[in-house]
Amino acid sequence: MSDRVERLKARIKELPDRPGVYLHKNAEGEVIYVGKARNLRNRVGSYVVGKGDRDPFGIALVKEIEAIDFVTTNNELEAILLENNLIKAHQPRYNVLLRDDKTYPYLKVTMSEDFPRVVFTRRLDRKKGDLFYGPFFAGTARRLLKLVADQFKLRSCDLEIVDGKSALPRPCLYYDMHQCLGPCVVGLTSREVYGEMVDDVVLFLGGKRKELQDRLTERMYRAAEGENFELARYYRDLIRTVERVQAEQQVASAESEDVDVWGLYEEGGDVAVQLFVLRDGNVVDRRELFWEKIGEYQPSYFLGEVVQRYYQDNLFIPPEILLPFEIEDAELLAEWLSRQRDRKVALRVPQRGKGVDRVELANRNARLSHESRFK
Repeated sequence: MSDRVERLKARIKELPDRPGVYLHKNAEGEVIYVGKARNLRNRVGSYVVGKGDRDPFGIALVKEIEAIDFVTTNNELEAILLENNLIKAHQPRYNVLLRDDKTYPYLKVTMSEDFPRVVFTRRLDRKKGDLFYGPFFAGTARRLLKLVADQFKLRSCDLEIVDGKSALPRPCLYYDMHQCLGPCVVGLTSREVYGEMVDDVVLFLGGKRKELQDRLTERMYRAAEGENFELARYYRDLIRTVERVQAEQQVASAESEDVDVWGLYEEGGDVAVQLFVLRDGNVVDRRELFWEKIGEYQPSYFLGEVVQRYYQDNLFIPPEILLPFEIEDAELLAEWLSRQRDRKVALRVPQRGKGVDRVELANRNARLSHESRFK
């Protein structure tokens, strides 16, 4: 017992003073608990070896911990999102009671309906063809939902509306207030006109504001040329709203996205490689690979060999693979991967945007793993 505690104490000293996610493992290597932390070292230290009373849950968990793994993140919000994804991927025994409480909301565009709505939801189910955006903090999701309701003229009701049939004898107050196109009554709008507004909302929620602004500007001028000045003013105000809105707390689109992100750190011939696995837009796994005393280490050659060997027997190859630097024979390797996958695969060294952030995060975790393994 004392040897185990001393080993865990030594491991805790290796944890960084950064936000991230920690994974407790049992003697079989099974992930039994995933948690988030503003400061990994302080949180895990207080939880595992801290003094004070613990509830039965904490006592039972600590008795089973044999190893501690971790992943650093850029901020606490990313730690929350990663925690959710890892809980879903590993389904740890001690997280069962917490899982529902840690689900963050999305906005759903109900594309499965003849006249779609935008609704608040905590469940992701793309089987019907609906579109999801988020995750968000709850307050941000509701503010965006209100903005969509105020500025775009989609219906907010839950009536079952079928194209060509009136759901009501007359439209509700929202139509009279010019906040809904009124699809509930035949003749007030068409599916094509309503669909154009849905496309605008999809562009807005998807962050494609430049494309949306171009569409709205074209319609504004067209309305002005037709002397429909009320409609032109509506588009002018909507353009201003789009320009003003910054969904600063939106973390990532829930659009389907499969990508592998590689990071690497080398010192003294010892190499640590980190792989983040994103599936369906979420980080679901992390892989660590180590090599000791590599002779005549050449980064571009070494990483190219690692990537090729990793995907040789891998059943799933994503359409995009992000790398920290150029590797040897990249075009040839991309062609081989495309044949393995039977679809195009891109090997890319990102220069801007979220791709750069992801590779930097993988590199930082590779360095921390290196320090822990080869200190």
